[in-house]
Amino acid sequence: CRSRGAFLGLAVGVLAAAAYTPKKHRLKVYFILLIGILGVIRLTDKAFIERILTVARPLEGSQLDSSAESRPRLWKASYEIMMGHPLGVGPGRWFDVIGNYIPEYAGKDAHSTYGRAMGELGLPGASVFLIVIFYAFKNLRKTRQIIADLSGDDVEQFEHLIFGSKISLIVILTSGLFITMIYTEALWLLLMLPACILKAARSRLASQTALSGQEDMA
Repeated sequence: CRSRGAFLGLAVGVLAAAAYTPKKHRLKVYFILLIGILGVIRLTDKAFIERILTVARPLEGSQLDSSAESRPRLWKASYEIMMGHPLGVGPGRWFDVIGNYIPEYAGKDAHSTYGRAMGELGLPGASVFLIVIFYAFKNLRKTRQIIADLSGDDVEQFEHLIFGSKISLIVILTSGLFITMIYTEALWLLLMLPACILKAARSRLASQTALSGQEDMA
């Protein structure tokens, strides 16, 4: 609950939700976001605020400061591991090799989904991961183009699916900058969901087109 990565993901998600909300639902979504923000403020305490502030302004001499400052070093080490092992060191072997690059961080996690992908999966794995992300958003865009030809309640239902999927991806991918989730099922389920939504939209359009054709023949 005090994860800075999760907080940043939610913060970016709030901005994305405000930006991508369909016009006819904006007031409702803005109201829900406002209630959520007020709830977060109500539940925070001094320790939480101090921890979150270290994202932009580390507290000198504190354990939080050390944790925050380790991120850039670990990201740099991720790149060095990938360059030294283009095919990766293998799933789960990050902890065995990080000490060779930063001795004082031996056994320490990468604290980054992208860093672990680079180090353990190498250039092929990291590239495939980025391609999957690219196609997730591309599939959502294709779905939006397809539903332009739909009619009835289907359009609004697919708009909700596109909106929810896009915001979820933005939240989890932003959090992934600071949290290791490369082997977490939720990440991959969210990345696969746009393909399912696209297939459903194509199927619905085909059914609607066939039904329209039958009505014209009748």
